[in-house]
Amino acid sequence: MDVPEFFSGSFAAFYKTLMPALVKRVARIVTVSEFSRQRIAATLGVDESRIDVIPNGVSDHFRPYPDCEVTATRVSLGLPKRYLLLQATADKRKNLARTLRAWAHAQDQLPDDVWLVVSGNLGRAHVFGDMESIPDAPRTKLIGYVDEAHMGPLLAGAEAFLFPSLYEGFGLPIIEAMSCNTPVLTAAATATQEIAGDAALLVDPNSEAAIAKGMIEIANNAELRARLSKQGLERARTYSWDKAAQQYRAVFRSLGADI
Repeated sequence: MDVPEFFSGSFAAFYKTLMPALVKRVARIVTVSEFSRQRIAATLGVDESRIDVIPNGVSDHFRPYPDCEVTATRVSLGLPKRYLLLQATADKRKNLARTLRAWAHAQDQLPDDVWLVVSGNLGRAHVFGDMESIPDAPRTKLIGYVDEAHMGPLLAGAEAFLFPSLYEGFGLPIIEAMSCNTPVLTAAATATQEIAGDAALLVDPNSEAAIAKGMIEIANNAELRARLSKQGLERARTYSWDKAAQQYRAVFRSLGADI
């Protein structure tokens, strides 16, 4: 409801009608971040005391991988040895066009052997995307959808993971990358800065110059990457599906459920 411009008109209208009706009928609301809790309270007029925050966890597929598995995945996908990984879709909310323009601007200040690898389904770009404004940047490889089993080694092999999304209620790819011991660049906005904390390089997602500067900094600074990898792995360990399950159980029990 915050950003209807990122969705089809019918979808936005449906949710605008549905959500106010739903919140009147529920005993409690559970969401995944403090940012989302505040936005739900503000947009739907719900007292924050009725809203619980239970963060997401991370699949076991996302973990540090041995070099042999990283290399096997890289070779099978035909990737260069050094790459920054951008996970995006054609959804304008994911900021693909602006990020690729930033990559084009950053080219002359990046090592010649560093590529940008873009994973994700771009199939609906003509409907929801901004593909006409994407430059033909060199050293860019679009690999499409990657299944979860291969996404872990792909993340683990990246010099950095880029996620400068314009709007997220949580930002699960951030902690997936951190779990793979990969440094993260993400947006200093919405829930992404909350989830990343001080364990990522934060940039203004509305600024091509800021995104380009962040790319240059993270690609050229090995000490920064090492620090963010260490801090990110530690932060990712605080997100657990087992922990989330226990928190959900506590909520259900508070409502009288015998579980």
